Amino acid sequence: VGDELGDQGPLKSPFYKALELAGGAVLVMDSGAEVVRRMWCGFENVVIAYQHKPLVLVSSLGGQASAVAAGLTPVDINEAARTGYSALHVQAERQKNFSAQVLEAMMVTRLQKAKTAMRQDRTMIIDTVQKNLNGFGVANSRMRLVASENVFGRGHLREKVVRELQNGVRLFALSCGASVLEEAVEKFGLGLSGCEKLCIRDMDDARATCVGDALVDAEQLRLLHVHGRGGFSNVGGFAIAQALESLLLLQDLSLDFGGTQVGDAGAVAIGNSLQNLKQLQQIALYFTSTQVGDA
Repeated sequence: VGDELGDQGPLKSPFYKALELAGGAVLVMDSGAEVVRRMWCGFENVVIAYQHKPLVLVSSLGGQASAVAAGLTPVDINEAARTGYSALHVQAERQKNFSAQVLEAMMVTRLQKAKTAMRQDRTMIIDTVQKNLNGFGVANSRMRLVASENVFGRGHLREKVVRELQNGVRLFALSCGASVLEEAVEKFGLGLSGCEKLCIRDMDDARATCVGDALVDAEQLRLLHVHGRGGFSNVGGFAIAQALESLLLLQDLSLDFGGTQVGDAGAVAIGNSLQNLKQLQQIALYFTSTQVGDA
């Protein structure tokens, strides 16, 4: 390729010209995630990140097609509107069959270490990326962050996953069970100051206090969806209400406590906490089959 480009460099290549016209990119991942070890693929990845275009990764390992993306896709949003589920929940369900083997490879992405068939091609690309595209850091981080969000949602926690979430190049989004979030906070020190969207399932009193304390620091949070279960009562309601008071940038709130033991006191506390949320655009509260009265 270098021979064909001469001294014009990768920014004059067909790869770059095609990406300038594209609305985003789709990376097809094999079992070894070779795409992150090939320098020309890495160059395309860097360009997409530099141009702030969407990235979707697809895999058909195990005979079942699946995809992960950096952020919600139109498919997730449309399916959420159709089913009534949180878009983050829809996304997590859609992504849960994505190859764990590929995710592990993505977790250690270092595009600057990728190879080319010709040594001069590699030197030319690295020089161009460093001088003209702000280096490999953003593209590396985006790949690792997409993998970390997915791994986290599956409950496969470890220190590296939490570190990538907190050191990522963008605010992160999570969809997970309350027990997973509690473990991440208490065992691995996850902070939510960089969290933009959060969907929590199976919330109960035992975890509401820990999660509520962590939410106090989630100053960038725009979306919060919480689904309770049988062990959620006024104790959990008070913890959630206290956390809500500090989420001043919140725009989308859904609290589904149907079928739980929460009563009037917890519902009133939650209602009062909403008075400070001036940025709210969407709100959904579910208290059916609870201890909440008609008054």
